[in-house]
Amino acid sequence: MAQLETVTPFALAHYRKEGYARQEMDVMAVRATFRWTDDGAPLKLAEVQQPIRWGETYEGPQDQIQRCVVGSDGDVEIGKPTTDIHVCGHLMAPSGRAQRDWLSLVRVGDTSKTLRVCGPRQFEKGLTGWSLTRPTPVEQIRLDYRQAFGGIQLASQLDEHGHPEYCAFAGNPAGQGWLPDVTDLKPLPKAARQEIEQKIKAIRQQAAPQLEDPRAPVSSPFDRQATQGLGPIARWWSPRKERQGTLDEIWRQYRYPEWPADFDSHYYNSAHPDLMCRTRLQGDETVTLANCVVQGATRRDGDCFLNTQLPGMAVYASAEFEGSDTVQLLEFLLDTVSIDLDRQEISMTWHRLCMPHQSLKWALIGGMPLDLMREIRRKRAAALPVAPPAGAAP
Repeated sequence: MAQLETVTPFALAHYRKEGYARQEMDVMAVRATFRWTDDGAPLKLAEVQQPIRWGETYEGPQDQIQRCVVGSDGDVEIGKPTTDIHVCGHLMAPSGRAQRDWLSLVRVGDTSKTLRVCGPRQFEKGLTGWSLTRPTPVEQIRLDYRQAFGGIQLASQLDEHGHPEYCAFAGNPAGQGWLPDVTDLKPLPKAARQEIEQKIKAIRQQAAPQLEDPRAPVSSPFDRQATQGLGPIARWWSPRKERQGTLDEIWRQYRYPEWPADFDSHYYNSAHPDLMCRTRLQGDETVTLANCVVQGATRRDGDCFLNTQLPGMAVYASAEFEGSDTVQLLEFLLDTVSIDLDRQEISMTWHRLCMPHQSLKWALIGGMPLDLMREIRRKRAAALPVAPPAGAAP
């Protein structure tokens, strides 16, 4: 195992992961934690640095994984093709007192997402169909996909593996409010399908989601809205699971245990699709929290705003590989920005993936101003040989 040292206070990990064609590669990960204080103030280094998360954690009934949500995402990945933004904690009513609903916004750089947040409410079935009750006023709402649209219906009949037959909302089986229609139930065995149909007919009241897209509010348990939230989504939820590619019999016979030929590396991204950045974050972007927190925020026209900026730091390693005496400067890529509303913290996780033919011998991890790293990139790019134009004489 390579020897790693750091001149930073940040959490550090080194591990090996299998990549394409099952080739093992060295991976280094760094996690840095900062705190915000007041609107407009720069982030400060947190006294207690959050550790590397060696795996995902789950919340919910552990014997019913379909009803579980990701509590926190793991940091030990091979790397992500773009930056994830995760937000956890409680969204606070901007008035500082109980409200029926409000809009909350999170923006990091050019990536943003708005949620309509409301207190507990119900779907009620009447003579003319389903309707929504008025939300009960609340002072805060926990960011939890179990309070977003979704759900699962279980039958007493068991499948060939001894598990209950079920029908689930693919985008959020752990959610609330959803009921399956005829199309959803069609793949089930007849007995399981009829049992769930009878359950649905007897339902007169159903807990409705408390997190929704203000542009597409839910109105019925039979709606098909996209899952809404700000945290990481599970690997078995849509649309993340589809990024695995085609896991069919041809794959099992000819490619397993390698990924399918149509595997999409964005599978490693766990953020809500709206919070997967179109281009990778650099680390100096502006962060805006609107109607998310009250403490330290500025009130304006009934809303609460907190603005800060990522610290503008680049993470690098001075590294040496087996079989070489040359020390190389390796830049890390920013993979995850995690915002904890309750702790008033922002954690940033960077990764550096080494190529399969490179066996890491030792590395010294450090940080430098992002502007300095940009200048190093510029000089490196200028030193690269320029390819002759097509058709030019050798």
